[in-house]
Parts: sequence; structure tokens; C-alpha cells
Amino acid sequence: MLQTFDWIGITLFTSGVVLFLTGLASGGNGMYSWSSSVVLGTLIPGIVCLLAGSVNEIYTNRNALLPPRLFKNRTTASVLTCVFLHGFVYTGGIYYMPLYFQAVDGASATMSGVHLLPASALAGFTSVVTGFIVAKSGDYRWTLWISWIIMTLGN
Repeated sequence: MLQTFDWIGITLFTSGVVLFLTGLASGGNGMYSWSSSVVLGTLIPGIVCLLAGSVNEIYTNRNALLPPRLFKNRTTASVLTCVFLHGFVYTGGIYYMPLYFQAVDGASATMSGVHLLPASALAGFTSVVTGFIVAKSGDYRWTLWISWIIMTLGN
């Protein structure tokens, strides 16, 4: 198994993500401007590593980290796109809600966490219920549509 693992791809993706996120975290925070050499010196190589990792994934003969065949099936590609977009929106919401509670509502850090508990508990509960429903019915599409509608109305 280890002989067929795509070590080049995992190295390129891991280093690309670390470099890119380091550049995003250090840019514009008061210490470094977005045009500083420190920020650009991590953002640009990070993007290059991610692009090189993507090209490697397309052309490798080893077990790819993200096999390109996944994106050839329209259903799988759309589910992966939905998962990515959901993660993008949900993570942003979960990150900024405590800041909202503290900055706008004047809550303490502890109370901000307490205010976030219903959203966290509901997310866990609905994940379990949806998992059971999909396992019993075998159909997942309607749960995706309902979830997107609820998330759209909730935001």
C-alpha cells in the first residue's frame, strides 16, 4: 500500500496548504502588509504548490489523493461541490458568530460560547438524523436540497 501511495502529491498539497494559510494569516494583521515579502513569499509558493499538486494528481499513476475520476461523474462532482460550499459557509458562520456576540451584543467570551451551543448541538443532531434517514432510504438528494433551503433561509 505504501509503495503505491502518492507521496509527491501529498507533499505538494500539504506544503501548499500550509504556505497559503500562513500567508493569509500573517497578511494585513498589523505586523505585515499584504504586499510585504513575507506574505507574498508564502502566498505565491503556496499557490504554486497547490497547482503543482493538482497537475500531479491528474497525471500520476499512483493512488491519487483526489482521484480525477471522482469529478467525471456529475453526481459525485456536484456532491463534492456542495460539501465544499457548505464547509465554506458553515465554517465562516461558526467562526464569526462568537465575534458578533462579543462585539455587537457585548457578551463575554464564555457567554459567546454558550450562545453558540444551540447551533453546535443542532448541527450534531441533524447530522445523526440525516445519516440514519439516508442509510434507511438510500436516497440522499432530497436531504441535500432540504439542507440547502434551510441554510439559505437561515443565513
